[in-house]
Amino acid sequence: MKGAKAGAGTSIYASQDVKNILKQWYRDLAEDAKNFETHANKVYTWDQQLKENQRALESVVDRMHGILVAQDDLQSMCDEIETYQQKIASEIEDLQTSVDKEIAGLSEEKPSADDEEREETFKLAENLEAAVGQMEATLQKLSTNLSGKAADGETVDPVMKVIAILNHHYENLAWIDEKSREINNEMNALRRVL
Repeated sequence: MKGAKAGAGTSIYASQDVKNILKQWYRDLAEDAKNFETHANKVYTWDQQLKENQRALESVVDRMHGILVAQDDLQSMCDEIETYQQKIASEIEDLQTSVDKEIAGLSEEKPSADDEEREETFKLAENLEAAVGQMEATLQKLSTNLSGKAADGETVDPVMKVIAILNHHYENLAWIDEKSREINNEMNALRRVL
């Protein structure tokens, strides 16, 4: 068959002159060069895409390597944190046991003299607070009464009224003291006579 094709190729050229054959070859060569250039451009584009993809893959590999290193560091840190948490949990458990023992020991102890004195002082403070509260209520009642009398027409300052009452009591006590001295002197005189 090769011989038949070769014979057919030579028979095409046998009927043509050299100029036409050269023109045909030139057209075929130009078309082949154009096809070659198109294919070369496609190959160049593919080559550029392959290079870009290779760079992208290298970048991904580098990032993956960085991630793996970071993951190892993170795992190491997590392990350290877990160890630290276990240590803290153990210390908290020990402290809890110690506190429970201290509380149990305190509940068995009898109160000391200082504790009893503190308790008595606290009760005394409560009693004094109650007494001061009563005195305050009494003074408020007295002030209200005096204010009510002042509203009835007496223009008396409540403080002045209290001072007047205290002065009156003082005068009465002074009179009683004077009379008791007189009686005491008379009794001494009678004893001497008898």
